[in-house]
Amino acid sequence: MKKQLRIEYKDGGEVKLTNSKATNTSIFVNYLKQIPVTSILNASVYTYPLSENKPLVLVENGVPRNDNVYALVNNAN
Repeated sequence: MKKQLRIEYKDGGEVKLTNSKATNTSIFVNYLKQIPVTSILNASVYTYPLSENKPLVLVENGVPRNDNVYALVNNAN
């Protein structure tokens, strides 16, 4: 299953990072470490197939969801 990090910035920009290795989320963690969280409006990690998996919401309306961010960072390989 592939995973995708989707980020919507407060200035209207959008980024989608896709990783075909479902267990490897370190690329997402490395990307997120390089950008200021204050510039993010929404960010989530999606696991395909989307119909079977809920997104892992990292930032919602500019507010970090620390429990989910912590889970993503600790499970990165």
